[in-house]
Amino acid sequence: KLAMMLEEQSDLLRAMDRQKGQLTSNTLEEVDKLRKEVTKLLDSEEKLAGTGDKIWSLGPKRCGPNMLINRTGDFVSSEVWPGGLVTRDNSDTRTDMESSLVQGFQLATLAGPLCEEQIMGVAFVV
Repeated sequence: KLAMMLEEQSDLLRAMDRQKGQLTSNTLEEVDKLRKEVTKLLDSEEKLAGTGDKIWSLGPKRCGPNMLINRTGDFVSSEVWPGGLVTRDNSDTRTDMESSLVQGFQLATLAGPLCEEQIMGVAFVV
């Protein structure tokens, strides 16, 4: 159900990714509504409860039906939803690896494990 909802909202997710701080108030309201729906669906699954605000990235192409979720505990990562301020700990070596991890997720969801087919509806929990 969550994967279908993300797929249906791909245009909104694409706009959210590309326009970041330049979203209109109507679009921000739509994004907030989507964030709440995603959080509600994630909370309904015991193993994913509490991860709605820990989504690192969506994929492929930053607007697809797959999620990369940060459950590392003490590492604060960027998140997919607009408006969140992240304070970086530059002494943490994981900060340097974050963009590589997200890029690897993007490539994996775009090409898939076999036959260059996109992955659909998978949550990668780190």
